[in-house]
Amino acid sequence: MPVDHHVLVAWMAEREDLEPGLPLDGSMLMQRASGFAGSDGLPWPAVARAAGQLRGLGWIDWHYNLWPNETSEPRAEFIDENTLQRAINIVVTGAGLSAVAARKQASAPATQVNIVNSTVGQLALRDINSVDISVILDAIERSLDDLDAPYETKEEARGVIGKMREASASIATSAAGGVLAAAVRHSIGLP
Repeated sequence: MPVDHHVLVAWMAEREDLEPGLPLDGSMLMQRASGFAGSDGLPWPAVARAAGQLRGLGWIDWHYNLWPNETSEPRAEFIDENTLQRAINIVVTGAGLSAVAARKQASAPATQVNIVNSTVGQLALRDINSVDISVILDAIERSLDDLDAPYETKEEARGVIGKMREASASIATSAAGGVLAAAVRHSIGLP
């Protein structure tokens, strides 16, 4: 049974989050991901083919240990269980993380809620007139935990949000603060 390359890259991204700093080589990848091959009697070749496909897509990267007479690693479509064992420091790339996030978002059920002339909508957002940039920053920060991204990247994003809070706090008492709050409400379609 072939290993789904989407499943493999999602597992690799999750492993990087759960085991930060723990290097991954080809042998370890085939051992730990062999369960994705189901009842296939040859799980390592199935994992190697999926890893080669991910390498070809640019969703993972690695350092390949060349043999003395080799000048380059095999093309992605020729990666097998023997050549994958020579790959070390295997990581999911930014493109791979984006693909994982896009697939999660595509598989999530889409929900649309329209509230028109309803006090329930005002209750959910508290007073609509008090919606400002801090409410938006709070929502963004709460959403970070739901994203499929490395812990370090999420912490960097939290730092950026903190700087944005500081900047918004410094103008909150000025006339610009009222204009900014009105602009935020207008940008999300509130009165």
